[in-house]
Amino acid sequence: MEYTTLAAVDLGSNSFHLAIGRVVDDQVYPLDSLKETVRLGAGLGEDKRLDDTSQERALAALYDATCTRVFGLV
Repeated sequence: MEYTTLAAVDLGSNSFHLAIGRVVDDQVYPLDSLKETVRLGAGLGEDKRLDDTSQERALAALYDATCTRVFGLV
C-alpha cells in the first residue's frame, strides 16, 4: 500500500495549528495535531508591527511543534 504523509500549518493571530495526516487512496487519515496559543495580536504596535516578544513567542511555537511533532526530537 502506498501512502503520503502531509502536514498543514495554520498561522493565526491568536494561535498556530499543526495537522499531520496520511493520504491513502484519496482519503486523509489524521495522525496528529497540535494547537499553540501565541497571542500575536497582543504584540501589535501602533505602527502595525509585531514586537520582539511576540515574534520570539511565535518562532518558539513553530520550533517546538516542528521538533516534537514532526521530527520527534524533543
